[in-house]
Amino acid sequence: QYGVIYSVGNVASILSPIFAGIFVDKFGIAINFVFWGIIVLIGQFLCGIGARATDYATLLIGRTILGMGAESLSMIVNLFAYKWFKKREFGLAIGVGISFNRIGASLASTVTASVFESTKSIPATFWTGLYFALGSFVFISACSLMDSMDDKRTKTVVQLKDEFKWADFKSFSKLYWILVISNCLGYFLAWGFLTVAVDLMFERF
Repeated sequence: QYGVIYSVGNVASILSPIFAGIFVDKFGIAINFVFWGIIVLIGQFLCGIGARATDYATLLIGRTILGMGAESLSMIVNLFAYKWFKKREFGLAIGVGISFNRIGASLASTVTASVFESTKSIPATFWTGLYFALGSFVFISACSLMDSMDDKRTKTVVQLKDEFKWADFKSFSKLYWILVISNCLGYFLAWGFLTVAVDLMFERF
């Protein structure tokens, strides 16, 4: 059951960035940042409800929604970085962003374990996650507001795409698909271990 809870979030995170990308092209970056932030809050809230009520189905639904929102937010952060730093230090901006992502992931493991040790309550760990999600949403809202205000100040006109077509994928270059496959294999090696790491550590230590 633990594997399924982990997997549904991953499956959702595979598909959601595609639709998030379509929505960004159609409606813009800032509004999508807020939208997917709300999706994360809903997903984490349902996870907390499912854990408290020991409702496996609700927990799965929450994890699915959470996976959709979290991965879409990650994609949109990169779009913001490109928009703001495309003429200067773009690589550094992306690198710092990824480093902070990893710091957050490391803190999540530490904080979750600490909360459980102090409360002996699994639902408490989910509610703690919700508090962090709420804090994140405050920053998401502030970021989107500042971006919109900057667009108005600089009179930036955002060119939005009118209609999405699946045929658009044919316009992507071979180099792009090589990079995508390379990224896929890298994640396969990294996350494949993490999927079984909990059971491995439990049996070994």
